[in-house]
Amino acid sequence: GAVVKGQISYCLIENNNAPDNVGGGLQIHGGSAASNTCGTMFNCIVRNNSSKNGGGIRSYNYTQIANCLIVGNTATSGGVSGILCNNNAAAVVNCTIANNYDAADAAGNSSGLYINANGTIKNCIVYGNYSKSKVADQAVQVYINNQYTWLKNNAVHANGLKKVNNYDPDGNGRDTDTQTIASGTSIFTDAANGDFTLTSAATMCIDKGNTSIYGFMTTDLAGNSRTVDTIDIGCYEYQK
Repeated sequence: GAVVKGQISYCLIENNNAPDNVGGGLQIHGGSAASNTCGTMFNCIVRNNSSKNGGGIRSYNYTQIANCLIVGNTATSGGVSGILCNNNAAAVVNCTIANNYDAADAAGNSSGLYINANGTIKNCIVYGNYSKSKVADQAVQVYINNQYTWLKNNAVHANGLKKVNNYDPDGNGRDTDTQTIASGTSIFTDAANGDFTLTSAATMCIDKGNTSIYGFMTTDLAGNSRTVDTIDIGCYEYQK
C-alpha cells in the first residue's frame, strides 16, 4: 500500500500487501486541526488488500474518509480487517465496509471498523465482516475504543457494535439513530460480483442518513446525486 498525507480521490486500490500494521491498501495521515493539514480520501474503492492490522486502510491523525467502498480486505494478525483509525480525530462518512476478513481472530476484534480516536462515524454501512472462527453474526463489526467518538446514523450487522466501557460519560447522546441489519438481509445488489449498490430491501439504509455532510459530497461513489430524497447510509445512493 501507499502512505498519503494530502488528498486522494477517485482511485481503485486493490491487491496490495503490507507486512506490518500500516494498512494493506493505504495509510492516510493527517497533521492537525489547527494547521488544516487533514489527510482526505473520498470516492475510492479499497478491496482485496492485506496487512497484519488494518487490512484495507489505516488512518492516523485528523483524517477524513468519505464515499468509499472497503471490501474483501484481510487482517492477518491484528484483527481489524477494514479500517483502523488511530490517534486524534477521524471522520468516516458514507462508507460501505463489508465482507472483510480477520484471518487470525486477534484480540477477538474481528472488526470491519475500529476507531481509537474521538472522531465521527456517520452514515456508514458495516456488514458481513467475519473472522477465522466467527461468522458475521458473531463477529464485532464496529469497535469504538474511545469514550467520545460520535456515532450518527449508521447501519451495522446485528449484534456487531461494541463500545468501550463508560462510553459517552457526559451523557451527550453520542450514539444516535444506529440501524440494525439482520443477518441474511439482501441489502446489496450483487456483492459476490462486486456490486454493493443498495436494493429495495435495504430499508434500514435508504433515507436514513444524517443530512449534515461535507460540502464536497454532492454525489455518491457512482456519481449519482447524493440527495435522492433524504441521504442514504453507505457509499451508494439508492436510485428510486
